[in-house]
Amino acid sequence: MVQRGAHQQWVELDVQGWIDAGATKGDIVEAVREFEHFDGAHDTLWELKRRGARLAIISGTLDVVIDTLFPEHPFDDVYSNRLIFGARDRLVGWQATPFDLNGKPLALRELSKKHAVSLSRSAFVGDGDNDVPMIGVAGCVVAFNPRSVELARRANHVVREPNLSHLLNLIG
Repeated sequence: MVQRGAHQQWVELDVQGWIDAGATKGDIVEAVREFEHFDGAHDTLWELKRRGARLAIISGTLDVVIDTLFPEHPFDDVYSNRLIFGARDRLVGWQATPFDLNGKPLALRELSKKHAVSLSRSAFVGDGDNDVPMIGVAGCVVAFNPRSVELARRANHVVREPNLSHLLNLIG
C-alpha cells in the first residue's frame, strides 16, 4: 500500500476548501474547461487506439478533469483521484488514488497483467518528478514538456512542444 504523502495532503486541503465553499460539480467542470489543452491530444489518442494501443491514465489528477477534457473517454483504464458529489451535485468528499507518485509503477504492473502486455512493450508519458519512478519499469518513457529535470534527463524521449501528435512517431 502506498503511504499518504504530501501530495495527498495537499489535494485533501484543496478539496476541503472547495467543500467548505459549497462547490458543485458544475462549478468544478466550469473551472476545468479553463485548463490549457494540448494540441493534437484527441486525434493522437484516437490514432493510438486505432493502431491497437491500450490507453490508461495513471495520475494524481481528478476524475472530473479527465471526464471534462475527454468526454469521449478513449481510455481503457483510469487510475486517478475521484471527487464525490452528494445532493444537488455538491462536492462532499474525495477518494485518493493509491497509484500516484511511487505507486505509478504498481499501477503499470497491474495493467500489464490485466491486458497481457509485457512491460517492455509499454510506454509512459509524463512531465513531473512524480513520473520518475516509471523509469526502468515502462519499456519507453517520454518526458512531455517536462517540468522535471530528472525525468527529462532519464527518459527515452523528450518532447518539448505542446503537441501530443509528436508521440505518434515515438510510440504505438
